[in-house]
Amino acid sequence: MLRPRDTATRQRLTLDGVWRFAVDTETAGRGERWYASRLPGHEDMALPASFNDVAADADVRDHVGDVWY
Repeated sequence: MLRPRDTATRQRLTLDGVWRFAVDTETAGRGERWYASRLPGHEDMALPASFNDVAADADVRDHVGDVWY
């Protein structure tokens, strides 16, 4: 089984928590620089989890494409 190896220079960082989350159905995020400010129309999403398993909205749950955290 593959797993990270601890070394003297390896930093442990956890991304667990509640993050802002947005589905980018029009793939506009890069062009509109969503990464530079608050996500438009965001919802909260708990991590670690897959939005496909957690979202109540079928359009979000079934989305295949860009999403932003």
